Amino acid sequence: MSESLVSRPFTWLFVVVAVVMAFVMPLSYLGSFLDLDGHTKDLPIAIASEDAGADINGRNVNLGQQVVASITGPNPQLGHKVKWLVLPNRPAVLAKIGDDKAYAVIVVPRDYSLRVAALSNPAVPPNAPAAIEILTNPAAGSYASTVAQQIATTAVSQVAQSVRQQVSRALTAAHATVPPALAPLVAAPVQPQITVAAPAPPHSASGMGPFYFAVMLTLAGLIGADIVNVGVDFLAGIGELGRLIARIRGAPIAATPVTLWGTKLIATVVMSILAGIVQTLVAVGMFSMPHDANLWRLTLFAILCVAATALLTLLLLTAFGTAGLLLAVLFTTLFGVASSGGPYPLQMLPDFFRFLASWLPLRFETDGMRALVFFGGRAAAGLRSALWVLGAYAIASVVLGGIVAWVFDRTARERARASRAVAGAPRSLNG
Repeated sequence: MSESLVSRPFTWLFVVVAVVMAFVMPLSYLGSFLDLDGHTKDLPIAIASEDAGADINGRNVNLGQQVVASITGPNPQLGHKVKWLVLPNRPAVLAKIGDDKAYAVIVVPRDYSLRVAALSNPAVPPNAPAAIEILTNPAAGSYASTVAQQIATTAVSQVAQSVRQQVSRALTAAHATVPPALAPLVAAPVQPQITVAAPAPPHSASGMGPFYFAVMLTLAGLIGADIVNVGVDFLAGIGELGRLIARIRGAPIAATPVTLWGTKLIATVVMSILAGIVQTLVAVGMFSMPHDANLWRLTLFAILCVAATALLTLLLLTAFGTAGLLLAVLFTTLFGVASSGGPYPLQMLPDFFRFLASWLPLRFETDGMRALVFFGGRAAAGLRSALWVLGAYAIASVVLGGIVAWVFDRTARERARASRAVAGAPRSLNG
């Protein structure tokens, strides 16, 4: 009686692998996203003071510098959640936003000290409150911009509360009576002014468009490489295609592992070029996705994104067979999305996912695509590092895939020689 497949240990080994995958899956999205506030660290918010100062009680005082020191000083409520970037002026902080290196910016204007001094001087009736500008960056991602704006607004509100107390004490000391018309100014002497510095234009999914596009390019590379791999194996007669209850196999041909690798490599590169062009045309032409940079640059980068993922997938398929596809899904998609910085900024993820973000490709695809879509294709906005990393993935995958194919080819030749040697050896007679 033939042995039942159910009784074989390897049958249950595959079940164990499936259960392990079921355990790993929630570690990615749930492990990275469920406690964003608890993991937030070094969220970049810039601050600059252009305040020229004012003469208060016979001495020159620069209250803008005091605002910067107050906001960037130790804050038990924030802890290490914010990384304050102290810059000299408004153009400098705008450059940080343009490079996608700050999620929000606080700017103290040139007349800040003069306006606060006027509020504290009963002899000079003020006509407007002091203002502190908050510049937002929705192009960095809707969640990142929202959280940074909330933190900046809270910081300005705390400054306003302190100034209100100072103004009240100054007016009390001067025995000044505040006219009813000026009471609102005294009650709110400092007000935040919100300015959208890097808006997320229409058809951009509130700043999430580049991330979604990068995911689609990743899936195109992953699925496309698997289709090429299956198709070439079928045509070479070493793989089957299912059609209902029938199995179809191509006519066997004399193809070495190196030949198969070369064929798959050429087909994968052609597929990557066509897929990158098609997806860009769909995103821009059909759905009007915005793009600050030249359309050809966007298309070429899309091709690179598809190629990097596809060539990595092809390498893993060549080295590990079907298991390689599972590894490719883990690297490029499952943990790739969780560490991409697309749904939520990297500064709000656990350290493990920040580590993954330093080398997994989807993070760099997202950064590069965001630079091309929102930030004019500026190299400093993430495009430079994306080109280097994705280019390295593509080249390394081609080189390593060729080495793996050569090793398999050499092993197959040695086995063939050994088989021929055994077949040609004289057989000993018994008895």
